[in-house]
Order: sequence, then C-alpha cells, then structure tokens
Amino acid sequence: MAQQGATLQKFNNELVKCLEDLKEKRDTLNRAISKEEEMKIDITKKLHKLTEQLHKLNESLAAKVQVRTGQDRTEHNRSWDETDRINQSLVWCGVCGLGPSRL
Repeated sequence: MAQQGATLQKFNNELVKCLEDLKEKRDTLNRAISKEEEMKIDITKKLHKLTEQLHKLNESLAAKVQVRTGQDRTEHNRSWDETDRINQSLVWCGVCGLGPSRL
C-alpha cells in the first residue's frame, strides 16, 4: 500500500509539473499575442495615415498634371498660330511678287 501511495504521489507531482509548464507556455503565448495585437494597432494607424497622405498626393498630382496638360495645349496652339502667321506671310509675299530671292 505504501508503494501505491508513493507511485500515486510521483504521478501527482508530474501532473502538477505538467500543469505548471502548460501555464507558463500559456502565459508566454498570451504575452506574444498582446505584443502582436499592439503591433497590429500601430501598423493600422500608420496605414491609415499613409492612405490619407497618398490620397492627398494623388489629388495634388492630378491637379498639377491637368495644369500641365492645359499649358501644353496652349503652347501647341500658340505654335500652330505662329506657323499659320508665317505661312500667311509667305503666301502674301508670293502674291506681292516678293519671293524669297527679293526678301
């Protein structure tokens, strides 16, 4: 009977040690989970801020590209107007008999 009691006590001690090990592993896991949850919150905040910055940058870029396109169009029209003016002058010189050799 004494040997059964000793065996039971040994088994009980091992069971207590296993439970303590499991509790320690659970505590370690809980700390890791808490740390990752904090990281997730931090990253989510940063992502929100970066998303706002990207939105503002896209709006600014679109406005500037639109202005540039308008300037390009204006410059293109100005070039065509100048080309047309030169052509009309050349035609007028031809009509008046002032060809390139007389100019």
